[in-house]
Amino acid sequence: MGPHGRYVTHHDDAIEYAEERRLFYVAMTRTKNRVFFIAPEENPSEFLLELKKNYKNIKLEGEWNDELKDTSSFKKKCPICGYPLTFKFHPSYGLSLYICTNDPEVCDFMTNKIEGEKLQIIKCPDCVDGYLIVKKMQKNESTFLACTNFKKDKTGCNKVMFKDEFYRIMGYDYQWEDLKKNIVTDYKEDYSVKEEKKFEGHCIRCGGKIEKDVKRPYCSDCYATWAMFGNIHYQEPICHYCGKQIKSKITMAHPLCEECENL
Repeated sequence: MGPHGRYVTHHDDAIEYAEERRLFYVAMTRTKNRVFFIAPEENPSEFLLELKKNYKNIKLEGEWNDELKDTSSFKKKCPICGYPLTFKFHPSYGLSLYICTNDPEVCDFMTNKIEGEKLQIIKCPDCVDGYLIVKKMQKNESTFLACTNFKKDKTGCNKVMFKDEFYRIMGYDYQWEDLKKNIVTDYKEDYSVKEEKKFEGHCIRCGGKIEKDVKRPYCSDCYATWAMFGNIHYQEPICHYCGKQIKSKITMAHPLCEECENL
């Protein structure tokens, strides 16, 4: 039996492309006397390169690049099922994606950033044609999902989903204390302010004094609690600028009362 033959009778997820190797072996051994392969000179199959390297009686007509391709991208494992991930452009999303090589009916994991661990691309629940893809926070590079229809002027879909919410929906385990610790650290680092700076704003949840910044209207503790769900439209009681308790809608997306917005 040849070098690929054991994959016919033994399944090993630790070997790259075990299923593809099995099919290659089956196709190669259907011939009666000899077999011919046709391959491009610049990009021959990895399987053919391995055969040529290990079996000196193989005759090559023409020349090709003998260097084995860098398969580091294939050595990354799917965080769901453990199968190898392939990295290729997906025209439906317009992105290069890491895609699980397992049967799609068994595992359809697909992501644009493997740093997101089990975070994967899903249909956006808030808009018609958007998808939630993996994004990174700027400071500590923690990951979350955000809609592809996001626009800075807020005319698009601003749906975001943090890891805890996604894991809860998918039924995955998650270390909640680690999540809160990371969030607080990230938020405090972003809020590190020199002594001469004045804390002129207010946390829209607890009312505590913080730096005035409409993009960061929570203190670090309240932000950690808010980020557990990440709902930018959740109503809060306090205006970020004036600190007054008001009945109008105050949210992460709109942290100012009507009076302060008009200033």
